[in-house]
Amino acid sequence: MPEPIYLTSEIRRIEAAAKDLALMQRAGAAAAELAARKLATNVTRIGNVRLLATDSPERFARVGARFLGSSIAERTVETIDL
Repeated sequence: MPEPIYLTSEIRRIEAAAKDLALMQRAGAAAAELAARKLATNVTRIGNVRLLATDSPERFARVGARFLGSSIAERTVETIDL
């Protein structure tokens, strides 16, 4: 089994080299930054979502659920070719 790779030291090196660069490691930090810049929204109306994937619908649903914070039914993902 390969040794784990820890990127913290590399991230800190990059941040030190680029003073105008800010790396966010968590979704919460990104959400807070959007809210601070008044780019967040509290829209509660219901809309339509069309999910398109060039990969397998199963993988898209699994990975996408992590980002959305709710499950995605595989049957709702449409596979497309680009």
